[in-house]
Amino acid sequence: MRRVLALCLWTIAASAGAAADEWQESALKAATLEKVYQIANQYQRCMVKELQSQVGSDQDSRALTDSILKKCEPQLSPMRDVFTAEKVPAEMAERYLKKTRTQAARNLIREVMAMQAQRGLMTQ
Repeated sequence: MRRVLALCLWTIAASAGAAADEWQESALKAATLEKVYQIANQYQRCMVKELQSQVGSDQDSRALTDSILKKCEPQLSPMRDVFTAEKVPAEMAERYLKKTRTQAARNLIREVMAMQAQRGLMTQ
């Protein structure tokens, strides 16, 4: 019985010690989160602006999406700087940036294809 109790206490103590070393999402300040949201908003606005400038383009939807994403990529570098300043582990910051890029690419390709389909219907 004592061994089981000792094992349980040791397990709880070990998990508490490990949890103290891990980065917690709630560790980011509200001001930091606001900066991240502002940067993400600027990234979205860049993509909308670039998409609007390409309305009449006959480029393939994938190539057009890729060119827009490449033009707006520099908008995300301040986000990496914010994460670095807050001592967010690089792996987690990169994962968040990758998620942001992936979501943007999916939404953008959808918009580009819809725009091209609508233009195709109007020319018929």
